[in-house]
Amino acid sequence: MKRLIVLAAILMSVSNVSFGQDDDATPARKKRTVTESNFEMLSGFINIRDYVYLQNNAKMIIELNNVEQYNELKHLDTVLYHFLDEIAFYRDSLDNYNGNVRIDYTIDEAYPFSKIRFKKHEADGEVFMNNGNDAVAKLKLEQDTVRIFVRHNPVVNLPENIKGNWAKESRYSLNNAEMYQLTFCVNVYTDLRKIADDKRTLRHVIDTLTTTKKKNTKLNPNKYTSSTYYHPFGIDTATSELCNVNHVCGSCRKQARYRQYKGLAIIDNSNGKDLIPQWDEIELGGNIGAGLVRNYLAPYAEIGVTFTKDGRRIYQNRYSSTSFSLLVASHFLFEQGAQGEYYTKPNWFVNAQVGNADGLSMGAGYLFSKSGSYFSGTTVKAFMNISVFKGKGFTLSPELIITDDFRQVFPGLTIKVF
Repeated sequence: MKRLIVLAAILMSVSNVSFGQDDDATPARKKRTVTESNFEMLSGFINIRDYVYLQNNAKMIIELNNVEQYNELKHLDTVLYHFLDEIAFYRDSLDNYNGNVRIDYTIDEAYPFSKIRFKKHEADGEVFMNNGNDAVAKLKLEQDTVRIFVRHNPVVNLPENIKGNWAKESRYSLNNAEMYQLTFCVNVYTDLRKIADDKRTLRHVIDTLTTTKKKNTKLNPNKYTSSTYYHPFGIDTATSELCNVNHVCGSCRKQARYRQYKGLAIIDNSNGKDLIPQWDEIELGGNIGAGLVRNYLAPYAEIGVTFTKDGRRIYQNRYSSTSFSLLVASHFLFEQGAQGEYYTKPNWFVNAQVGNADGLSMGAGYLFSKSGSYFSGTTVKAFMNISVFKGKGFTLSPELIITDDFRQVFPGLTIKVF
């Protein structure tokens, strides 16, 4: 049985099978380019994500850090008018384009100017409409996308104890910045003027989203994230496209108009199943390597489960994810018998550890299955895991082993790979 456990540990260390979510937390961890950082809100700061379905197939995605930011959106029409005025200079270039357009627009208090980026995407072929009377018109089937990113940066209020320290100033500025972003999917980007002109609907949407947020989200949005699907113009039939994402039933008319979920929606749907969970990842995996026990270098293997908590804050462009692991591990020692034959002497520990998912961690272990004369009586150990080469699967683990009912103490060192 123990041989089967050892084999499983080795196989799991090679395959490192993961039962995690391929969700929005994954893109949140990828390295962003300098350009993207100028036009995109940090994913770790998004605690509220609302999908609002407007007329003419338009959709608005609201991403906020906290509920108080809804107050700024009460004058969303002014922001949209300002955006349209600023891109008017480029209108000839955009209006004569046959494909769809992505426009990113950033207002950042750290700079005395706004930033604009255009991305043009070629149409997937050319589609025409023919009404049968030799009147042919070209159709545009793919929507334009407009993202407005607003960032307030209170760098003028730096605490006295961090002034003059560039690293601390940078971290304070980043983690105390107030930011939000709005994404519009519209048939043509100029449709934003129609949306801005309908001030009554915009105000009604913002008021509804503000007043219906749960108390926990208002008090602690970082812990109690929230997503809403809202169709302010209602749904007439239970077989509508929005309702069909879920199912078809008589009660869908009421459910589909407004739905709020505990958690951040990963993709644009209305079934509430694709939410970023409290735990970002559950991973079953292991490591192999070698360790020094007293004066003996022995093979080493471990297998277990690791819970990685979603890293919702970034420090100096690094995510602060925390991992919790429970593993069984063994040094496989060998002894020679009277006739020269060798015996494997595995000594099994159960280890619990906590730390940064990609860096330093520490933990403790308890010997629950002893073989041979290397350990005696009650045996425990404390250890640290130091990732020597980030992301390369090479870990150095210094240990302090206490054995013989706490009467003997000696150091150890284990090198893990994978």
